[in-house]
Amino acid sequence: MRIHFYGIRHHGPGSARSLLDALNDQQPDCLLIEHPEDAAAALNEVATTGLEPPVALLVYDPKDFSKASYYPFARFSPEWQALHYAAQHGIPVKAMDLPAGTQWMLNSAEGDAPVLVETPSDPENQAIAADPLGYLAALAGYPDGERWWDSVLEQIPAGSDVFEAVAEMMRALRETLQREESPETLLREAFMRKTIREAATAGFQNIAVVCGAWHVSALEPWQQIKAAKDTALLRGRKKVKTETAWVPWTYERLAYESGYGAGVLSPAWYELLFEMPAGAVTQWMVRAARLLRGEDIDVSGAHAIEAVRLAEALAALRGKPLAGVEDMASAALSVFVQGNEQVFDLVRRRLVIGEVVGAVPASLSAIPLQRDFEKEVRSAHLSKEYAAVDEVSKQLDLRVPGNLKASLLLHRLGLLGIPWGRLHEQQGPSGSTFHEVWRLKWLPDYALQIVRAGSWGNTIESAAVQCVLERSRQTEQLPDLTRLTEEVLRAALTDAVSPIMEKLERVAAVVNDVPMLMDALPPLVRIVRYGNVRRTDSEAVGLWLRRIIPRIAAGLPAACLQLDEEPADEMLARLWETHRHIMLLSEEALSAAWLGALEQLSGTDAAHPLLQGSATRIAFDRRLKEETAARNAFSLALSAGNEPVHAARWVEGFLHGSGLLLIHHPPLWRLLDEWVAALPEAGFMAVLPLLRRAFASFSVAERQKMLAMAQDGISVAATTENTGIDPDRAAVVAPVLSLLLGFPLRINADLTPV
Repeated sequence: MRIHFYGIRHHGPGSARSLLDALNDQQPDCLLIEHPEDAAAALNEVATTGLEPPVALLVYDPKDFSKASYYPFARFSPEWQALHYAAQHGIPVKAMDLPAGTQWMLNSAEGDAPVLVETPSDPENQAIAADPLGYLAALAGYPDGERWWDSVLEQIPAGSDVFEAVAEMMRALRETLQREESPETLLREAFMRKTIREAATAGFQNIAVVCGAWHVSALEPWQQIKAAKDTALLRGRKKVKTETAWVPWTYERLAYESGYGAGVLSPAWYELLFEMPAGAVTQWMVRAARLLRGEDIDVSGAHAIEAVRLAEALAALRGKPLAGVEDMASAALSVFVQGNEQVFDLVRRRLVIGEVVGAVPASLSAIPLQRDFEKEVRSAHLSKEYAAVDEVSKQLDLRVPGNLKASLLLHRLGLLGIPWGRLHEQQGPSGSTFHEVWRLKWLPDYALQIVRAGSWGNTIESAAVQCVLERSRQTEQLPDLTRLTEEVLRAALTDAVSPIMEKLERVAAVVNDVPMLMDALPPLVRIVRYGNVRRTDSEAVGLWLRRIIPRIAAGLPAACLQLDEEPADEMLARLWETHRHIMLLSEEALSAAWLGALEQLSGTDAAHPLLQGSATRIAFDRRLKEETAARNAFSLALSAGNEPVHAARWVEGFLHGSGLLLIHHPPLWRLLDEWVAALPEAGFMAVLPLLRRAFASFSVAERQKMLAMAQDGISVAATTENTGIDPDRAAVVAPVLSLLLGFPLRINADLTPV
């Protein structure tokens, strides 16, 4: 019986090519590979048509999704090539690593107590123990072990003989260290030896063992280490049941800089190095030149030749046998773009890291929800965005059925905790309700979120319904429930509307907090106002609003009494937001109730002046107060009987959001001007910050006109006074207005419909 051990770098193109040479020479009858034993069945699926790397094997606990591990593969991963070799030659494959369900339990609270690790006392040995490959790299003059391994073992095809050299090197390191390995490493190596014994007992005569290079020296003496010792070490270890799924991966997540422990410096370069090791440097430069020319940057063939020469010269200066990706990047940066890092970032993204996304066929989707998700992506015409590496922008016109499907899918995914898309706050180019602007970027981690969401249902819609119903059961806060209702209706989850509205009714019935009711109002008004855009039934929400708005109106004056400054500022924002949304409803009875409450508030002396001033302003805008009454209220607020700060806060509320009142109503401007002029110095200094804040909210044009008014008296304002409607001028625009409004106009002192 023969057993060959192949120590590899997990994502090394040189290791992959050398491993293929070795397997072709050996012709094994069994392949043992370093992957969790509970992922064995999934490893036999690598040859499935449509499974395109980079992909990752997801192993997870279906009862606790915090326990999950990803095992990525690229085309240049030695394990991927070994699995394909086994599939092509009909060789059985055994996963020989410790089950993931056991590894998760090692250091968990309910798992086994960790074993103390002995470290060498000698400082030099401590340095080696902390980073063995880094120690070798430093001896060879490299900054870290990754770059040393890449230069020596991955860039130059070395054939099958390289594995004996790697094994000897690791043997020497472990013998020199004489350290106690971590508990996890000891258990994993014991399990691997156990699997080797089982393969030998099963009658295989020519076994190939593919594992990380560090483990080779611990696995080779499997016959010298007693089986009872390994069995005793493994006995009693807790294990959870796991399930597996293939998920698409990206080169970005495979890169070392992403934080992936077994990542590589340059996935895109490694792919090229695996596919065409001879002339890889030249090919890389040619691709970089083409890429830059596609961006209208002047790069010629002579530039490419010079860049290759420079890269090779840099490698020679650094004592490297072949130019690596850092040498090539430095040469291309210098020759192609003259050191412009911003322009070169495109090359770094596409040819160093790589913008590559894998693919998993529907036949390998482990759960029904994943299959439904992929079907919905195709139906919503989002396949291109799903495969994109970079974030992309997507504008959706909800009047188009396909765009509406995309919007519903993105909203439903958001409810399931899968934020593939982020909705831009300013919807559409003009803020129109039938446009949405999304920023989309799919992350591989969302695959686990889909698996987790699979516990809610077998389709995106049914899972979202069950998820939001559970969320509604867990909250008793009215604003949270109204926001959830808005999200549900945006996602058109009709099966969830009635239960959530019933919960909303129960909670609202016992809420007497007016500010809370005001916070709950805007999302539901938007539903009623724009629900038809999404073709959702918002009648239940409308009935709820007709009950809640009168309650808000009745409690508003009392809610504005005896407020400190910060609560008053918060109430001011609520008041204007509530006013805007109630006016949007265009229901006469509700508007009348609300405006009546504002008129009452404007005359309530005990109310905070900021809110009293705003209520007066709204009443004046809606013509509930005539100009004389508004001027009297303004004059009363600025009278000497009020403290300057009290008066300034009233003015701030009255002028909130717009200075046009002062421009178009000279008496108000004159009153304010006279009040400011009469203030003593101390009073002026006290109110200056408040007035500055009020005037800062005005537009630049408004402030410029006010400046002219202050310089020239009220002559500028006087020219803006309303002198009535000029019938001759009105007759010019009346036909256009008739077309826009849909009915004819009769020209009198004012424009009134016929």
